[in-house]
Amino acid sequence: MTPDLPSGRDSVSPWAAALERAVNRLRSVPLAENGPDGMTAPLAEPDPSTMATGDLPTARAGRWPTAGHLPDDSPGRWPAVGHLPDDSAGRWGPGELDALGARLHHGAATAVELAEAALAAAEADASGAFVALLPDRAIAAARRADAERRDGLARGPLHGVPVAVKDNIDMAGVATRNGTPGLGHRVPVRDATVVRLLEEAGAVIIGKTRMHELAWGMTTPGCRNPRDLSRSAGGSSGGSAAAVAAGIVEIALGTDTGGSIRNPAALCGVAGLRPTWGTIPMAGITPLAPTQDTVGPIARSAADCAAVFATLTGSPWPAAFSAGSPAPPGERTGAPAHGRPALHGRRVAMPDGLWRGRVGEGIAERMAAARDALLAAGADVVELDLPGVIAAAPAVTLVVMLAESADLWADAPGAASAELRATLRTGAEIRAVDYVRARRVAAHLRDLIAAGLRTTGADLLLLPTVPVTAAPTGADTIEIAGRPEATGAAYARLTALASVTGLPALSVPAGTDATGRPVGAQLIGPPRAEALLCAVGTVIASSRV
Repeated sequence: MTPDLPSGRDSVSPWAAALERAVNRLRSVPLAENGPDGMTAPLAEPDPSTMATGDLPTARAGRWPTAGHLPDDSPGRWPAVGHLPDDSAGRWGPGELDALGARLHHGAATAVELAEAALAAAEADASGAFVALLPDRAIAAARRADAERRDGLARGPLHGVPVAVKDNIDMAGVATRNGTPGLGHRVPVRDATVVRLLEEAGAVIIGKTRMHELAWGMTTPGCRNPRDLSRSAGGSSGGSAAAVAAGIVEIALGTDTGGSIRNPAALCGVAGLRPTWGTIPMAGITPLAPTQDTVGPIARSAADCAAVFATLTGSPWPAAFSAGSPAPPGERTGAPAHGRPALHGRRVAMPDGLWRGRVGEGIAERMAAARDALLAAGADVVELDLPGVIAAAPAVTLVVMLAESADLWADAPGAASAELRATLRTGAEIRAVDYVRARRVAAHLRDLIAAGLRTTGADLLLLPTVPVTAAPTGADTIEIAGRPEATGAAYARLTALASVTGLPALSVPAGTDATGRPVGAQLIGPPRAEALLCAVGTVIASSRV
């Protein structure tokens, strides 16, 4: 392991120059009182029960007008695709959790053995994925899991499995450092809700992973990509993605505000799920921009992401995820159910206009391969020409993240890099009228996606996760289609859409470019469509070449 490396080099925020352009972009978006098809998109206060609590900061009352996240959707606004039909068991391939569960169930391995191997691998790791290891806590949890299995108790697919959590997620008695030299540091007296849920499911948490300072960035200084140590692991959950990609753990939790689960998952060649905003409690997690903050899994496969999501929400998971349980052949291999193609009756829309001609070498080819995999699995793939205003999503997320993070942290005590302090000062200067407009544009974009899916009859959107593969470590700019682009802006360009609309999104491995660097395919769906995202993502990932 290596110490945290704060990202600041000088007193200039990397986002300051972009802010003026973002505000002007949002002012150019035509907004009416009613959205597409006469729908309204009012804003509502977020549910306080989903927000972080305890010793964490809270926004200063009165600074912003009422401008929380988007309201619950009225019936008929979205296609009803959140649950798979009863005959869907064969649509799931076995994940790593399924295989580990079988080994534990049949006595081929013990939880203590798995934990010891994971801890040893983390100690030897060259990527810098971890900032803290917890051997005593991990081995104690593993021993409990082994004893429970001997007594015939199986808690589910995470029982006895080593996992990791990002260092902005509280664990009782363990320092939470948020990737900063001092800002927001604390030793919590209770676990974050997601940690409690993981441990109640029998998971063995071996340590905390490296992150960008306060999660305010799309890279992770001090963390390298296990697929190529000269390349970026992405961020801000780079340590969680690296820990999974390096094979240290099967599962790691990350947080995603502007793309911080999906971006590193794509660059490191693993899967990452951003759940529907508000579905997983954020209590005990350091906030950055509460109206966009989410927590979710990074895993080897979409199937494993689905299992973790089910654990954290109390949802049922497919039979193939029952740890160690025998399963019908279709569930174990992903063979089609009832002899039908795995995605028969599903339709996926590709909004090529969002990215065509603005991606790096190999990205378009991998997206074409993903489309072909869906067609071969029985899905219908259609083009969707979303209005150009959809491209305003990065401007929305920049304004919202700057404003909300400044409201929480600009005056908070504790050491931070000069770069982060400059970023927070930039956010503190945002006018309330521009923040409110950003939230209104977010609601408008959500309406446009709902209308686009209804018009085409599509269930999901398919697009690249990141328009390039992993850049060299420390690169401030990258060249895309012959044009320079700031690395952070490029990494967030295609993930911002789900972030600002609160919709669930999944990144899955979609093969590699000609140099062997991973490419991620991103699926975006209606609210609470996580199960379908993971089923479709499994098809894409299982067909990559």
